Amino acid sequence: MKMLLHSGDRHKPCLFGKILIVSMLILSMVFSPVLSTAQPPAGPNQAPGAPVGLLTNAMENPLNVEGAPRFSWWPQDADFDEVQTAYQIVVKDGLTGDTVWDSGKTTSPEQTQVVYSGPALTPAHPYSCTVATWDKEDAASPVSEPEKFSTGMTDADWNATWIRPSNAAGTNYAYGRNIFWYTRKETALADKPIQRALAYIACAHDYELNINGKRLGRGQSFDYPSETRYQGWDITSAISGDAALTIGLLARWYGNGQGRAGAGAGTGQSNNAQHGLLGKFVVYYADGTSQTVVTDGTWRMTDTPLGGTTARNGEGDFVETYDARKEIPGWNGAGFDDSAWRPVFVRGPHPDTLFSHVVAELGHPTEDAVKPVSVTTLADGVTIADFGKVIPARLSIQFRGGEGGRPITIVSGYELLENGRVNTAS
Repeated sequence: MKMLLHSGDRHKPCLFGKILIVSMLILSMVFSPVLSTAQPPAGPNQAPGAPVGLLTNAMENPLNVEGAPRFSWWPQDADFDEVQTAYQIVVKDGLTGDTVWDSGKTTSPEQTQVVYSGPALTPAHPYSCTVATWDKEDAASPVSEPEKFSTGMTDADWNATWIRPSNAAGTNYAYGRNIFWYTRKETALADKPIQRALAYIACAHDYELNINGKRLGRGQSFDYPSETRYQGWDITSAISGDAALTIGLLARWYGNGQGRAGAGAGTGQSNNAQHGLLGKFVVYYADGTSQTVVTDGTWRMTDTPLGGTTARNGEGDFVETYDARKEIPGWNGAGFDDSAWRPVFVRGPHPDTLFSHVVAELGHPTEDAVKPVSVTTLADGVTIADFGKVIPARLSIQFRGGEGGRPITIVSGYELLENGRVNTAS
């Protein structure tokens, strides 16, 4: 039996179901050109409400802000024809609560991308920001709810090593394309309350992050080596109350191509030598101490059930394969025995000759589960999952039984044929 669902295209959106075409009727409405100049009767001035919608660098709660942060907010005022005449921004240390910078009452209508003007902020550290405003009658608002953010790092702040997969002899893993590898590191934590824990990861080309057996999400960097991006993660909830920090990463090297240039002359690296993973993990304790784990030669790695080096339709993306017989239960959790795994191959400290710079990416993809609107089994056993519309998604299927080694083909398409099968020709 074949399941006709998904193309196996790993990093581009998987598109499912029928395209729904909606016609929209736009109505033109003509109004009489009579303008009212009436205004509400003047009443006693009301103080503005607390600002809302606080952003840092145009993001909600970003986790790797580089340089001076820029703050934005929405003033709130119920009075007619009101304006903001002043603001006050207060930035506090996210761990101690100490004030790092207080702008004081600043006469200005600015409320977008207002630049932080305090002392230099500590790299890889949590902070918070609050805002108060004044109206044209000089009435002050309450202080806003805090906007949380964390700082990123310059290249000199990482103090971490680029690692990559190794072959059985522990030497360079310099062959092939679309290479997947598992890597992990387990470190004992101090027996004291954890206040905050942050992770920073860069990978050529993409990765999936697991902390203490919990999958947190995915990040990627399909770009040039000198512009490799890194993402920040809040991992506090994943390790709270645990005795160890266990980091499990599924990493993939996709191969050079458009937007993923080869190393080039003079670097001493081949195109296939661009595998690279860089990570820094910081645990802040309630007593003011911290503990840092970085990628280095103590990490272990092994091969994964994932693969696939055949290009779809002879070009473009790879047809991905997954061999469930090669699954490694518990590999990303605490207490797993990785003694049979190989040591990683160490490229060298960051920055190196190839990965000379990493750029902060303020966000990473969020994920929501979407179920098909219908699931149909055809006469020959083929199963069709119709999601009712075109959506960007990554397919997830749980097989609750089966025959070991039996291949199942999964494809996707934009529409169904008259016979009920997925149209793979368009």
